[in-house]
Amino acid sequence: MVTQVGDGLRARMVAVLKEHLDPTIMEKFGVGALRVNDLLDFAKALPDPSVAQTLSAMVMERFIGPPDKAARARLALALDVTDTQLQNMASTGVLDAAMQEKGVTVDGMMSEPQYEPDRQSAIARAEQLAWKSMPWETVDSGVSPQASLSGIEPLDASLVAAVRAVRAWAFDQGKPLVILTGVPGCGKSHILQAAGNMLMHDEKPVLYRVEGDIFGELSRGMSANRAEEVYEAFATVPHLIWDDLGRHADTPYKQGLLDRLVDDRYRHKLPTLIGTNLKGDQLPERAASRLRDVEVALSVGITAGDYRQRKR
Repeated sequence: MVTQVGDGLRARMVAVLKEHLDPTIMEKFGVGALRVNDLLDFAKALPDPSVAQTLSAMVMERFIGPPDKAARARLALALDVTDTQLQNMASTGVLDAAMQEKGVTVDGMMSEPQYEPDRQSAIARAEQLAWKSMPWETVDSGVSPQASLSGIEPLDASLVAAVRAVRAWAFDQGKPLVILTGVPGCGKSHILQAAGNMLMHDEKPVLYRVEGDIFGELSRGMSANRAEEVYEAFATVPHLIWDDLGRHADTPYKQGLLDRLVDDRYRHKLPTLIGTNLKGDQLPERAASRLRDVEVALSVGITAGDYRQRKR
C-alpha cells in the first residue's frame, strides 16, 4: 500500500529491523536513533540481503505519490512496467517483491549524477517524512513559555558567552552538543528553557527535561511495557534539552541509561543542550568522554554565581 505522510516511515523501518535483529545488536549500534539513509546503509551490511531490499522498497514507496518523477520513471524502467502499473504495484503491496526479484534498490534509482537535483529533493522529502509519527511527537515539550534569553542580565562575560553559544545551537550552528556548567542558581536552567522557547517559536521539535523526569518517565514506561518507546523519544528527538545531567544518576542502572542516551545522541550528532552542576570526573566515564570531544561538543562555564544570593 502506498504510504502517506504520517505513517512513520522511519518507525516502520526500525520495526522491520527489530524483526531480524537481536535487541542487544540494535542497542550496540544505536539503530533506534538512525535516520532513514543510515538505516538503509546499516541494512546493506547485514548478512540477509532481503532486509535491505525490504527497506529500499519502503522508501521507494514514498516517491510513488506525490512522485519524484525522475526516480519513479527510472524505477518503472528497471521493473519493465508502465507508470500506471508501478502505482498499482505500490498500492497492492507487491512492489517490495518485484524490487527484490529484479535486484532493484532505492539508492540505485536515485544516484545517477545527471539526476542529482531530483535525488537531493527526494532525500530531503524522505527525511521530512521519516520524522513523522515518532514517539516524541506525542510528548509534552516541557518548555516554560515565560523563559527568554532577552531577559538575562549580562552580569559577566560567562553569561554572555553562554547566551551566544545557546543562540548558535538553537539555529543549528556550531557544535551539536553544548554543555553549560556552573553552580546552582547561576542561570543555566533559565537559559535552557529560553532555548526551548526559541525552538518552539520556530516550530522545531524539542524536549526539555530535568534529568529526574527523564528517569521517571523511563521507569513508568517500563511498568507499561513502553520503555523502548519512551527511550526512543529522548534518543531521536531533533533537539533535546537535558537539565541537571548526572545529578540523579545515583545507581548503576541509571548511570547506564545516562551513558546510553549521551552515546546515542553523540554518535549521531543530534543537537543536545545540557546543563549540569557536576564536573567531568563526577559523571559516568563513557558519557564524560563524549562530552569532552571538542569536535562534537562545546562546554561553557558560567561563573556568575548564584543569582538568588545576588538578589539579597
